[in-house]
Amino acid sequence: YPIDKKWYDSWERYTQWDKGDKDIVGGLDKLHETADPRPGPIDNSQLQDPNNPKALAMNIQENRTHIWIHADVWTLLQECYTGGPAFPRKVYERGSSYNKEKYICPRPQLVKI
Repeated sequence: YPIDKKWYDSWERYTQWDKGDKDIVGGLDKLHETADPRPGPIDNSQLQDPNNPKALAMNIQENRTHIWIHADVWTLLQECYTGGPAFPRKVYERGSSYNKEKYICPRPQLVKI
């Protein structure tokens, strides 16, 4: 799933994701006293194509406008923070058995039936 980079960065600051237990002032018992506010609902609206609400916008750039997270992480964040919209994508493998590469197709062919 793509998730808005600004929202994800605010979540990382709030949870102090990049810090070890000893790096948190006051230890884990003081984690809830962070200066950064709890992020609101996930807002992926900037990633959405204005002409097709189920598609990603053409101008998005990985690591600038969004990052990719695992479906299980999306589900957990969605349960805790709500928001969206969600843009589920599959992870594909290509290459030989010795040189497999994983990739995500950000704009799969969407067909209306």
